[in-house]
Amino acid sequence: PRVIDVKSFSNDNLYKEIYSLELMSEHPLANAICNYLSKYTNEKLNVTSYEAILGVGIKGIIDDNEYYIGNTSFITDPEILKYIDSIASIGATPIAVMKNNSLMYIFNIKDEIKEDAKAAIDELKKLGITTIMLTGDNLKTANSIAKELGITDVIAEVQPKDKSDVIKELTKGSNGLVAMVGDGVNDSIALASADIAITVGNASDVAINSSDIVLLHNNLIDIKNSIMLSRRTLNTIKLNLFWAFFYNLVCVIVSTGVFYPYLSINPMIGSIAMSISSVCVVTSSLTINLFKPMKITKRKGGNTMKTEIIYVEGMMCKHCKAHVEKACMSVSGVVSAEASLELKNVTVSCSEEVSRDSLVNAIKDAGYEIK
Repeated sequence: PRVIDVKSFSNDNLYKEIYSLELMSEHPLANAICNYLSKYTNEKLNVTSYEAILGVGIKGIIDDNEYYIGNTSFITDPEILKYIDSIASIGATPIAVMKNNSLMYIFNIKDEIKEDAKAAIDELKKLGITTIMLTGDNLKTANSIAKELGITDVIAEVQPKDKSDVIKELTKGSNGLVAMVGDGVNDSIALASADIAITVGNASDVAINSSDIVLLHNNLIDIKNSIMLSRRTLNTIKLNLFWAFFYNLVCVIVSTGVFYPYLSINPMIGSIAMSISSVCVVTSSLTINLFKPMKITKRKGGNTMKTEIIYVEGMMCKHCKAHVEKACMSVSGVVSAEASLELKNVTVSCSEEVSRDSLVNAIKDAGYEIK
């Protein structure tokens, strides 16, 4: 997500206060606001009584003034509601900033749809898989984005604690498995309720810990790849079971010599065939290496892509790895980021417009040093 517009309802400049509050939040919308405000300020003020309200927003006190940053559900003014409605109709999310219960700003934030998102959804449709958008955004915003992606089923304005109830209902009413793809703290409960929980590699730690599958390259097309690889693996298991039982069933009988008086079949053939069964099982298993994952090579807008390799000090565990990848992905124009604990580096795929310094600064801001 990125900030596309800011509407002010006061002459006060509160960018330092907003920046200081949003730095304390891990929400993607908070990152978008911080990225926008970093062009104007990098001063961090002292925040007290900070509180994150799940699915609503954040609160905090700066210099004895209480601030709220979050959704606009409390607004009743007809003119402002009309403005909010117009923002939602273009697929943006309005975020209100309050100072002592007075509306000061509305930040309009729009999600940049991942370039492989529509292709991934189209591929899932080809597999006969129904895709549903489940979001806390208002219905107009959700419908606008769903239209771009070709999604017909939308469940919007759902609080994080209610997402798991939706997943449970879908599980009861489905003849197959229900998988959920998410990446935020708000998705963690719902991920735990799904038959299959999938997250992207730059997701929050709690989301990753709630998941069965983590897409390390942050490419949504890997959802299809994981499904196809799972199907391939299961089919290989079934084929191996066939070879094992077929040879055992037939050749154990042959090796007893029961057919020798009638068909002159040497019992030694049975023992040889048993060895062949092992070869068949091993060979069948090795064919899994022939699996070729689908890749999206077309870049939206025809932008030239580049790869940056940055050596990072201080990565000790998978959580550090995820933090570094998340920091890189927060930079606008980055398509994928893959950190390696063994090589102590991160490989970033990004557009030509992304500077190496912006990536380095993002990693440093996350608390890591650069070699």
